[in-house]
Amino acid sequence: GDAASGTGLPRGSCRGMWRLCHAKIASVRRDDVPTTNPDDPTPSTRHPSTGRLLATASFDASTAVWAQQPASGSGEWECVAVVEGHENEVKSCAWSPSGSLLATCGRDKSVWIWEVHPGHDFECVAVLNGHTQDVKQVVWHPAEDALVSVSYDDSIKVWTEDPGGDDW
Repeated sequence: GDAASGTGLPRGSCRGMWRLCHAKIASVRRDDVPTTNPDDPTPSTRHPSTGRLLATASFDASTAVWAQQPASGSGEWECVAVVEGHENEVKSCAWSPSGSLLATCGRDKSVWIWEVHPGHDFECVAVLNGHTQDVKQVVWHPAEDALVSVSYDDSIKVWTEDPGGDDW
């Protein structure tokens, strides 16, 4: 990608291998994806409101959050947070439409929902255990805080927060 146009991806990584998924980036070259395995694309997703945050899923059971550094003029990315909780590989990650939530899913058959706080701080607000096999992908509804997860158990689940706001 071209860093000057804001399409460049982070070089290097916080740690581990990364894969790229449904990021809304105009062009991506394999050389721009931070990975040590060229045969594995890195799942990632850009923050919906700013586009200056990128979350990447990892084989090491973590999700890294990157911030684009506009002050540098080069569009470089810096790892600003590592979100941990999954027991195995994180397969996918997705920002909610408002950008206030980040969902992750993985090989441990779970879906985690993280609330974003100022200063790139993340708090787990739910762990969803409705699948019986690896969860392959999570995607948010484009206008609501409704999350869809897809699993190798041949199921698709739709998750919404209870009206009281305490449970999913």
